[in-house]
Amino acid sequence: TLGPRLGAGCCLGARCPMSRGCGPTRGCHYNKALIPDVQQRHPAVLGRTGVEAWGEVWDVIGPMFDRVMTHGDATWSEDQLLELRRRGFREETYFTWSYSPIRDESGGIGGAFTAVMETTERVLSARRLLTLRELSEHAFQAMAVDDASRLAMSTLAANASDLPFALLYLLDND
Repeated sequence: TLGPRLGAGCCLGARCPMSRGCGPTRGCHYNKALIPDVQQRHPAVLGRTGVEAWGEVWDVIGPMFDRVMTHGDATWSEDQLLELRRRGFREETYFTWSYSPIRDESGGIGGAFTAVMETTERVLSARRLLTLRELSEHAFQAMAVDDASRLAMSTLAANASDLPFALLYLLDND
C-alpha cells in the first residue's frame, strides 16, 4: 500500500484546508491551511488517529469517515455545527466539507480525503442579521409601547444562541 503517501500530493500544496485519514487507525494528516482549525493541537495530532486528533467532534465526523472507509460513499456536510476546542475552550464553529474515498493501488479504499471550509462567520452573521431584521419588522407591527416591548422580547428570546439574556427598560418622561 501507499501508506502515509496515500493522497498526500493533492493535500499538501493546496491553499484550501485539507486533510486525509489513512489505514485502520484513520491516521490524521493535514496541510498548512488547516492548522488554524487544529491550533493548540498542532503538531501533536499530526499522524495520530482520527479519535485522538478530533476527539471532541468524532461522534459527528467519525461515522461519516467510517462510511467512506467501509462503503466508499462520499459525504457532504454544509454549515455543520462542530464544537471545537480552540483557544482553550469549546467554540461554536461551522464547517462545510466532504469526505471522499482515496483508492489504493489494489482498488481498495486506503483512506479518505477531506476538503473543508470554515463557515462560522457567515453562519453567525446570517443568524444575527435575521434577528435584526425581525426586530425591525416587528417594530412596524406594534401599536403601543407594550406591544413593541412584547414583540422585541419575543424576537430576542428566539435567538438564545447569540442573546442568552436580554433586559428591556421602559422609561417615562419623569
